[in-house]
Amino acid sequence: QSGWQPGKPITVTLNGPAVFKSTGTKTWTGTTGTAPISLEWVATGNGEVTSESKFDYTTRTTLTKYAADGSVQDTLSYGDRPSQVDPESRTAAGPKWRVIFDFQPEISTQVDSKFVSKGDSFLDKVTAKAAAGSEWTKLTNGSNVKVKAEGTLYGPFATPQTPSKTAPAGAPVAGKADLTFDGPGTLTAGQNIKATGSGYFTWVWEIKKSSQGDNAQYIRADFSDGFFTVGETTIVTMQPEIKTQVKAPIIAKGDSFLDDVTMSAATGDLWLNDEAGKPVSVKAQGTLYGPYDAAQTPATKAPAGAPVAGKAELTFDGPGTLTAGQDVKAAASGY
Repeated sequence: QSGWQPGKPITVTLNGPAVFKSTGTKTWTGTTGTAPISLEWVATGNGEVTSESKFDYTTRTTLTKYAADGSVQDTLSYGDRPSQVDPESRTAAGPKWRVIFDFQPEISTQVDSKFVSKGDSFLDKVTAKAAAGSEWTKLTNGSNVKVKAEGTLYGPFATPQTPSKTAPAGAPVAGKADLTFDGPGTLTAGQNIKATGSGYFTWVWEIKKSSQGDNAQYIRADFSDGFFTVGETTIVTMQPEIKTQVKAPIIAKGDSFLDDVTMSAATGDLWLNDEAGKPVSVKAQGTLYGPYDAAQTPATKAPAGAPVAGKAELTFDGPGTLTAGQDVKAAASGY
């Protein structure tokens, strides 16, 4: 500033949401020097900050003209003015700038795979960033504010659920996971949560201000990415099982080989519905082997070259029992 003199008292004042790091207040007092003074500040809110400096200005820089009559030459005097006319200090406006104190973190996610099998993990890729118009706040040591995200895996459901902002009361919980972000980026969760049965599952991720400890002051508000949102649904495939019982163990030539076929989901599985809410259709194909002149040894598969007496096909639109074999007639005796 013009008129700056080293070794003079100076006071700098901040106006707006900031304080000086060295004093913890909006005012810093010191002494002028021969070089510029650098002062660190810390944001206490969001908005515009201005500053002003007040420093001594005791050296006169004025010229005073003394007008004389015609017989005496006019004269100039350097600094010969009363103190009440020339102030002993000057206030100078400083720069303006915007500061950021808190911010709004938000989360977007994408499941690693839409379909998984029993025993697989429910992997979810979780991306954290600052919301539009917001910046990830840094601490005074230069590090990013840490943000804790809490994930809940809901399921199983037999049918996809209606998307909503929060999970409905009583929704089944399959597992939980926590992630801590040191700034914007992507982390993966769910490695330790394994699929044990079929169904639709969905992750819900939340940032709770109350869970952030000392960093809560930097988080503007809670955030949730919603229930059954796009990209957050995992389907654990179901395993259909069949049990059968022939209608009659002994029949005559010309009779049908009737077989009652019962299909269900394996133990621990749900029979799934499609995205329209209709039960998934499952096709079962049956082969009638024979005739044999004696009962054969039970086996998990028919031996190669086993004679085939007929075939049938059934389509199940959900668990239940259907009868097959109406069109397969006995043409010869045998097993």
